Amino acid sequence: MGDAASPAEIERRVVSLLRVAEEHRSGVSAEDLTELLPEDAPTSVREFATWLEAHPAVGVLGPDGEVSRAGALQDPEVASRQKRAIQYALAAEWLMGGPFATLRPYLRCAALTGSVAYGRPEEGDDCDLMLVTRPGSLWVVLALAFLRLRGARASRRGNALPEFCLNYVLDERAAEEDYTQARGLLFAREALSVQILVGASYYRSLLERANWLEREAPRLYSRWTRESAGPLSARIPAVSLGIRLLNWALYPWLAAYLQGKGLLAGHRLRGSGQVAQQFRTITRPGRLSLKTLKFERLRSIYAGAPALP
Repeated sequence: MGDAASPAEIERRVVSLLRVAEEHRSGVSAEDLTELLPEDAPTSVREFATWLEAHPAVGVLGPDGEVSRAGALQDPEVASRQKRAIQYALAAEWLMGGPFATLRPYLRCAALTGSVAYGRPEEGDDCDLMLVTRPGSLWVVLALAFLRLRGARASRRGNALPEFCLNYVLDERAAEEDYTQARGLLFAREALSVQILVGASYYRSLLERANWLEREAPRLYSRWTRESAGPLSARIPAVSLGIRLLNWALYPWLAAYLQGKGLLAGHRLRGSGQVAQQFRTITRPGRLSLKTLKFERLRSIYAGAPALP
């Protein structure tokens, strides 16, 4: 482990986390917040409550256990957002066990991310999904996933599904590249807060190879190693030659379609004044990811830098 964090560093991290929560129009539970603090910071909700009493300018602990930045309005709809998170998670489990069942042979893992993983989705939020595919199958998986999603919405008209968003889809090699390079607290929190739907053993093995996460968020990292049982998942070979050839054939067409769709969505968002929701569509042979301007602003907040305009 590194050197002990100074009181100023602890305060800066708490302030950053609460500013990010305010961006999402929510607080963050005291229990979750303590998991994101350095090892020498308060270790329990009670200790953290005492720390807040000594730092009233930083934040306040509400009766529901939610911590909000000092002076910020507390969200009166915390309970409804928590209920929505459960409903979204159940819908995602249905998706993986039903329409996406045929994709399972090509998946290393699937997980919920974003506001649903944090348990605080607002009404209208997408249900963000992360997928890690076997090498050589990513674009085949995406093509099938989009078709299955369209069919799922048509079959459940009377029982509406959340808007699923495949915003972070990687093949196994790209996932290892992302996870083994130190990327700061925002990535660490996202990576350690996902809700695994498929492939818990593989995901734990991915975290084991990313030891920088332990330095960035030691308590949250230890929760994974403490709660995850079973052997680590070994690497597996690429898919068949036929799938790999189909994957390469689909890549340029599907990537071009998604880039065009992203440009049209950005135009609509600018027109409606939703500038922070604009995003860049990143397409590579082993990757599809959507990065919003809001994500970049949050990254600057986590780093303690001034927020981007």
